[in-house]
Amino acid sequence: MKGKFDTRFKKPKVYSIALLTALLAVLFVALARFDEAPRLKWANAALTLYFAFVIALLAEAFVKQLEYNPYSYNTIIYVGFALFCLFMMVMHLSAALECFSAPGAFSERRMLLTLLNSAKAYMVITSPFLLLFAGALFVSNVSLIRHEGRRFVNILGIILSFLLV
Repeated sequence: MKGKFDTRFKKPKVYSIALLTALLAVLFVALARFDEAPRLKWANAALTLYFAFVIALLAEAFVKQLEYNPYSYNTIIYVGFALFCLFMMVMHLSAALECFSAPGAFSERRMLLTLLNSAKAYMVITSPFLLLFAGALFVSNVSLIRHEGRRFVNILGIILSFLLV
């Protein structure tokens, strides 16, 4: 049958990411009692591991989402967030290696700037793909409106494409 999905699989939940984030916050509170140099070493290492675990959880959710409904926006969200986490993991891995090799040269301010600049660099690198996706979404929803008529549900994709731009 065309258009039917296997409903034995449940829609994936990613609540474990919230639990993992809470554990990371507890670790950061525990690290606050150390001096700056050891704290930064372990904080960068913990962030690297955190992003690696989040990537694994998102990859698992992506596979389950493909089994549940491959045409959902959740498939795009899981891949996009996993790519963002991969980028952040690489940045923090390099910062952690720098912390372990030259602990005195790395400060809390530099760690914060690494986090902020890596997010900004990710946005710059992915913006062409985001614009391409927004354009494709706009065109597909214009086609949908032509075939099914103007309903609010059909216009939501156009609104989303404008919000993405």
